[in-house]
Amino acid sequence: HPKFREAIQNTFPWLLTCCQFNEKECEDANDAEADVAPSEGGGGGG
Repeated sequence: HPKFREAIQNTFPWLLTCCQFNEKECEDANDAEADVAPSEGGGGGG
């Protein structure tokens, strides 16, 4: 999703770069940042 990517670039510009190498590692980081990051797409809620 281009829209989601744009939102991430503004929130976590390093996320896109990190995902390029390890998508799994990013998932962990996302969980930690989920506290301060707004629920844009809501990938893994629960």
